[in-house]
Amino acid sequence: MEFATQAWDLFMSDCLYPFRAVATGVGVVYLLKTVCSTLCFLCPFIKAYVLAPLGIFRPNLKKYGPWAVVTGASEGIGRAYAIQLAKRGLNVVIMSRSREKLEKVADEIKKYGVEVRIIPVDFSSGAEIYPEIKKQLQDLEIGLLVNNVGLSYEHPEFFLDVPADRLRNILEVNCHSMVQVWI
Repeated sequence: MEFATQAWDLFMSDCLYPFRAVATGVGVVYLLKTVCSTLCFLCPFIKAYVLAPLGIFRPNLKKYGPWAVVTGASEGIGRAYAIQLAKRGLNVVIMSRSREKLEKVADEIKKYGVEVRIIPVDFSSGAEIYPEIKKQLQDLEIGLLVNNVGLSYEHPEFFLDVPADRLRNILEVNCHSMVQVWI
């Protein structure tokens, strides 16, 4: 204990003042670097979870283009995406199999004063659907795609027990549609 006291007294003496000043400067620089790094790390979280819900910071989605395309938009997550994009002022193209469900979603979206286009399409139908989609989208400046269409097993089962036509439909909807919607 006495050695520690002597070391502290030596460090605090006037003869080591330049070293104390350097050590203090290094400590302050390190502290500022750590605080800045932490703030830079937390900045996206603060924007997303504090400022955005308060309406202070919202990304401008229109800068990419005035139209958004949402596949699988008749219900669930796709429907929610379409509505939220309309609330943000984007015009929306909604795609799904059922025209009736799409029309209900379109009526809900029109409340936000944006344009809505409906494209009823079954993505498991094969490659012949994509020229028609392209024709209906060609005059639009699309800035955002929410590719929400998806297909899975009706119930959990082993891969080898799934019928081949079901597997083909799953691949067509989940993989081929991802690539073909933009080509």
